[in-house]
Amino acid sequence: MVGQSSTKQATAAAPGSVAPGAGYEGAARLLDAPNVSNPGPAWALGKENKQLRYPDWFEGTWEVQWTLRDVQNPRGRKYITRNTPGVTKGSMAAGVPDIGAGQGVVTFRQRFVREDKPPGGVVLDRPFSVASTMDAHLGPNTARSVAYDPAADPTRLAVVYATPRRDGGTDLRKAEIFVNNRGGGSSGETFAWFEAYRQVSQAARQGGVGDYLMAQEWTRGSDGGSARGRLRCASFLQPQDALYFEVGNDAVGLYDYDVAARKL
Repeated sequence: MVGQSSTKQATAAAPGSVAPGAGYEGAARLLDAPNVSNPGPAWALGKENKQLRYPDWFEGTWEVQWTLRDVQNPRGRKYITRNTPGVTKGSMAAGVPDIGAGQGVVTFRQRFVREDKPPGGVVLDRPFSVASTMDAHLGPNTARSVAYDPAADPTRLAVVYATPRRDGGTDLRKAEIFVNNRGGGSSGETFAWFEAYRQVSQAARQGGVGDYLMAQEWTRGSDGGSARGRLRCASFLQPQDALYFEVGNDAVGLYDYDVAARKL
């Protein structure tokens, strides 16, 4: 368990807290660390190098299953509030839209496509994958639209989704999601990667800003069409949160999953 830092040390990571780094090791270490730190936005000239590239074997559509393995509050439960990403449904729309959905086991589809423009490579089909993930966690037809134009800005997407009301109707909500940081690399048949997000949520009566990070590791199966791995989603406080200066950039929520994937 990571100890709490003092107010004067708010921006320093607590002992055992790990920040993302470059390449395979920089991403893979996030999956086992006692805690992780929010890396904040990455700098790059214009929008260059701001879309994550995956190994060639990722290309195609996959049936993916996430199984919840562990939930941790490494700095203590007092830092978890209704505004913490992961507490309310849809607060991590680009990550895990509902922690523990389907009694902790959720199956959906993700698609990876090859870019036809330089620099090329295999990238995540965000509109397809985000919509599929949200519908699997929150119910069919939850995601109404996912707007994403990687040629204009690969770091920004807008999601419109519906949530049910007690009277039987629905409320439409919008989430602007910014991919603030990313990285990854291969080690043999294993690829590890991470992305850090800032989500600005809008609704008729409420809204908010949340930061969270997704780290994953997939190992390709010997058949070439399957993979197994792990996922960790980390949630962070905002500077305007009352307790932010006690934890700084350390995660206050860690959600660990086992991953199984099969290429369709």
